[in-house]
Amino acid sequence: GREITAVEVMRKWATFGIGVPAQKAMANPKFLEENQILLRLIADVMMDVYAADSSLLRTLKMAKNFGEEKSKIAIALTKIVVYERLRRVMENVRQICANTALGDDAEFAKNTRAMSRMTFDYALDTMTMKTELYEHLRDRTVYDLF
Repeated sequence: GREITAVEVMRKWATFGIGVPAQKAMANPKFLEENQILLRLIADVMMDVYAADSSLLRTLKMAKNFGEEKSKIAIALTKIVVYERLRRVMENVRQICANTALGDDAEFAKNTRAMSRMTFDYALDTMTMKTELYEHLRDRTVYDLF
């Protein structure tokens, strides 16, 4: 459902977030060396995409093998991970674009328009879900997902 779409959108954002500074680096080979913060942001984006993608794939496999009822905790965790990572990826890519623009409002506006076409958003009650997960795991000595 939404999580599959969200991970696909995250991949697009990551590609865009890498592409914008890569174009600057092609024109100025020292650009990334002189702007190390961009490398950290790119690394954060890639780790978030990997975490969301990995969580989703593992949960889909678990649900297929054990059924949705037995996988409900993993499904809830994945929904939270994907939801929160999507927001973080979008914010970090916005930061990448803002920093890459180096104060050029026209360049940033162009990138902002491109980002607005990729935006995907939905509501998820993470507070309730996290409370339910906490209650499920609170008194356990073994943290399995069943």
